Amino acid sequence: MTDRRNPISPAGDLCAKIQFAHCPRCGRAGLAGRGDSAVHCRACGFVYYHSTVAAVVGIVEHDHRIVVTRRARDPHKGEWAIPGGFVEPGETLEKALARELKEELSLEIDQCAYLASFASEYLYRGVLYFPIVAYFTCPMGDIGALRPKDDVDQYRLVPAAQLLEEELAFDADRRALRAYGQQTD
Repeated sequence: MTDRRNPISPAGDLCAKIQFAHCPRCGRAGLAGRGDSAVHCRACGFVYYHSTVAAVVGIVEHDHRIVVTRRARDPHKGEWAIPGGFVEPGETLEKALARELKEELSLEIDQCAYLASFASEYLYRGVLYFPIVAYFTCPMGDIGALRPKDDVDQYRLVPAAQLLEEELAFDADRRALRAYGQQTD
């Protein structure tokens, strides 16, 4: 995987990047990259497309500060991130964002506005995923219900200008923070 402090690397050898050694259908070794986002099994002909997955992140704004969360689980357990997660099948980006903020912080969002999206890499249990992460701003008047839950063990409210990029676990969060800063300047 690329260094977590650097932007995403070119595709390269997909088989090596996703670390699949055996075919998901027949179990034999011998997977080969095809030069696109797919690998194929030389034994049974199965083709697996390792496509981009969708993720959403909410920049929760309150009283000129934003919420950052400390991750309770790997990857990057104990590190800080902007709250969000993966989109589940059948969800819109907005529904996924509402679900994630409810699951992680007990927050009910009334409104959100699209900010930007960034390509990313996410290594989980030895498999490298390639999410496209959509960032939204979520202004919140009342955050009395804010409680860390699920994948979050702690949160803090920080003026965005004072949040150091190197504190964030994910490169996409750092790029979103820059975009957010440009929007609010």
